[in-house]
Amino acid sequence: MSPGSATGSGGGPVLLIHGFTGSAASTWRPTGLIDLLAESGREVLAPDLWGHGRSEMKSHDPADYA
Repeated sequence: MSPGSATGSGGGPVLLIHGFTGSAASTWRPTGLIDLLAESGREVLAPDLWGHGRSEMKSHDPADYA
């Protein structure tokens, strides 16, 4: 999983989606939210969407992202 993920031992998974031009590292890591949720036992998934953060940019056509 991406650097924006963490695994806890209880509770349902939590999916965190960053905003436009953001990334898991710039949106969720600085707030401490990923670590806080993981420490409370939640599995945290915080992927970088296509073309953001550490993801690959698969296309330069905006229609491919819609």
